Amino acid sequence: MRSLMTNPAPAAVAVLTHEPECVVLSLASAPRTKKNHGSVIVRRGRKLHVPSAAWFSWMHAIRRANLQRLPRERLPQLAARPYNCAATFYRDRDIGDAVGYYQGLADLLQALLVVPDDKWLVAWDGSRLTLDRQCPRVIVRLTPLP
Repeated sequence: MRSLMTNPAPAAVAVLTHEPECVVLSLASAPRTKKNHGSVIVRRGRKLHVPSAAWFSWMHAIRRANLQRLPRERLPQLAARPYNCAATFYRDRDIGDAVGYYQGLADLLQALLVVPDDKWLVAWDGSRLTLDRQCPRVIVRLTPLP
């Protein structure tokens, strides 16, 4: 079994659709939750919660895959407005809860500058968790809300 702490499988990022009313992204890497298996560290006398190492590995793999693309092919940057995020998580293992995956994806989209702040992801209608051990990935459909 591959350790979550080691380098994740190579990631790929594809923009499937980029229209004024809809953006569809494919993140070809096994999704990870941010909050499970996090750590508490002490800095300057204060306790801080840090995300899981697995989520950091996932984020960095997706970020590297995006940066290796030509500038004109990079991920779109959406305006600051409410969006519905319909995401299908094709996981490599049947673990984790939906909310953990939603939070991890929202923070990833913010880190990649797709959304200026994850507070704009106000609905998750159409999102689901499923299992695909052979080809784990996340398909994300972002549509603006009125």
